[in-house]
This record gives sequence, structure tokens and C-alpha cells, in this order.
Amino acid sequence: MFLEEKTYLDYNATSPMMPGVKEVLWSLLDLPLNASALHAWGQQAKRLVTQAHRKIGAYIEAHPDRIFITSGGTEANNWVLKAQPWNHVFISATSHDSIYNASQNFVEVPVDSQGLLDLGSLEKIWRSSSQDLSCSLLSFVHAHNESGVIQPTEDLVNLAKRYGIFVHADVTQSLGKIPFSFTKMNVDFATLSAHKVGGPQGAGALVVKDPSLLTPFLKGGGQERGYRSGTENVLSIVGFSEALDLFPKDHMVELRKWHQEMEEDLSSFTHRHNHPLYIYGKEEERLPNTTCLSMPFVESATQVMRFDLDNISVSMGAACSSGRIQVSRSLSRMGTNNSLAQSAIRVSSGWATQEKDLQKFANIWKKIYLELKETAA
Repeated sequence: MFLEEKTYLDYNATSPMMPGVKEVLWSLLDLPLNASALHAWGQQAKRLVTQAHRKIGAYIEAHPDRIFITSGGTEANNWVLKAQPWNHVFISATSHDSIYNASQNFVEVPVDSQGLLDLGSLEKIWRSSSQDLSCSLLSFVHAHNESGVIQPTEDLVNLAKRYGIFVHADVTQSLGKIPFSFTKMNVDFATLSAHKVGGPQGAGALVVKDPSLLTPFLKGGGQERGYRSGTENVLSIVGFSEALDLFPKDHMVELRKWHQEMEEDLSSFTHRHNHPLYIYGKEEERLPNTTCLSMPFVESATQVMRFDLDNISVSMGAACSSGRIQVSRSLSRMGTNNSLAQSAIRVSSGWATQEKDLQKFANIWKKIYLELKETAA
């Protein structure tokens, strides 16, 4: 099995599918499941899709009719931006590219050095605005995919509501890793994705407090209550709900402990060698499975390749898409200098990670550090 041969520490990019999810999907592969058909197979498909909505709703404390299945987080994020002819869109400086690149004429809300949205700046923008803020949107990442930093959601929502502004939270990375309730968060929109929690790629969801806020995204046969037409991807939808059923939430307690121990180990090691380790968002609440750190004087791409030679999969803290490598926008917006940002990598663990995996990473990190430190010197 792949996970027995490799040390995979890139769960924030995508998670390996959990065996239990795979078994369920395998049992459905041969079935002609079209939830719009009236015959017995169609009715079975419809039941499976309905049950999946209920399971997802129960997991995040949202009504099933407020959950609209999409092809993933990117589609859900794009849908939010097209849900209304927003007068103004305010997005966090560390927003995912599917918000940042899909937005037009947005106002970028700054973050501090730890990646937290600057509430003071945000209120100043709204208080001093001479424009009508009605039908405006604030979009932010609940827990950041690179640093793992968790935003002060309650404060953000309360501030936005004072100004009558709708709120969208991208909770793609939070799902399964930290408890949250869509109802208690009191946001208007939330984005989910299946493959971040051990489910299949190709399924996500947009959760909406009030469906009347939505404009139908795809028009056709009227699936997803007329808001998102197209034959349902039954297998991916079922796999999404099964992943939430099977996801080992208690394992996150262990992962938090192992990440903390790894960070302390590497911090102590680098202090002894007079090149202190930098961990992004270290002073704030973070996801239990995420560490973003910079190895002084060693570029991210070099580190990733060296780890890969030792069968360890990690990712760059720098943004990498379509074969292009560049300094991470999020780290830059946090005020990180280019030299430091260019040496950042992300270690993200998940459902199959064991303590020895993070210990192996730390040992290899030290070896690479010592080797390349001499080269840099």
C-alpha cells in the first residue's frame, strides 16, 4: 500500500481516501445510479443522495436543505461570489486563490504577522465608507491552508452584522480537524470539500443560511433543488458523507501533541546551531495537524525535493500552481520577507499519520539542515 511505502505529510493539499470510504464506493461502482430516474435504481440513488445531505448536515449542524453539493471547494467559493450582485466584496489578504482570483473590484482586508484579520482596519474601512454597504460580502478563510491559523470568527461575524454585511467562511481546512457548528458560527455561507477529510475528490458543498440569497449556478434539469443542475455525482456525494462518518476526530488530539513535540524538537535544534527556526502563526490558535516552517537559507523547492528523495511528501509554503512557483501571497501579506518566505514548507498530517512519521520528518529535516547549512556557508 502507498501509505506503507511513503511518509505522506501533505494532507492539507489532499488526503488519501480512507479504506472504509473506498469500500462503500467500490460496492456502488457497478450500479446505474442516476438520482433523477424514476425506476428502482434511480430511487436508490435519490435515497443515497438524500441520506448524504442529512449526514453532512448533522456533522456541521446545518439543515440538509441548506446544503448544496458542488464539484469541490473552488466551485463553492466561485458560487458565493456570483450568489448576488454584491455592491462590495471584502476578502481577507490570505484568501484562497478561488476567491482571490475570481473576485472583481474587491477590497483586500489586511492581516497581521500571524495571519489574523485586522479587525481594527476592517472596522475603519466600513465606518469611514461613504458608500452603501448593503448587499456587501465579507469572505475569509476560517483556518488557513498554509499556516493553519484560525480566525476569530465570532468577532468577525459580530462586526460584519453590525454593518449589515453578509459573511462567507471557507471552512475547507477546518472540516474534521476542529469542531464547528454552521448554525452557531452564524455565517451566511460556508464552503466544504470532501477530499480534505479522506473522501473522494470531486465533491464539495456550499452551505447557505438562506437559500433565497443564491442565484442558480448551473441551469438544466433542476437538480439540487434547482440551484445546481446536472446529474448528481452519487459516488462522490456518498463518499463525502461516509468520510465524515468515519473520520477519526479523536486522532486530532494526538496529532496536535506530535506536531508540538516536533516543533519544540526542531526549535531547540536550530537554536543550538544559531539559526532559529521560524514557525508561521506560532503565537495563535492553529489547526492541530499543520506546521508551516522556514529552514533558514534553504529554498522551499530544494527542501521538498530532498524530502522526496527520502520518501517524505511535504509541500512548499510558496504557492505552486500550473507548474509555476512563486512566493506565497499569504506569507507575503503576513509581512514575511521574501528570503524567509522562499524557505517555507508546510507539514500537514491526517487520519493515517503516526507519531513515527513526524519523528522521521524531524530527523530528515535536521540532516538536510546540517548538509545545506555547510553548503550555504
